[in-house]
Amino acid sequence: MSHSVEEDAVPKIAAEFILETTIDPVICDGCNVRGNWEHRCHGARSVVQGEQTNKQCQCPDCFVVNELGIS
Repeated sequence: MSHSVEEDAVPKIAAEFILETTIDPVICDGCNVRGNWEHRCHGARSVVQGEQTNKQCQCPDCFVVNELGIS
């Protein structure tokens, strides 16, 4: 049984998604909003609780856009 490259990548992507979005993720103030607010990430300029982190936001939406290139 042969697998395509895409099929082989799925478990790796799933594992990365789980690790980066569930175990102490950096979620910037722009993404950490409640209610009907727009998702407004600032990328590598993430600010968490008013402090500049210089880290990439790791919320699930940002992971999909940044790591998978899906928008």
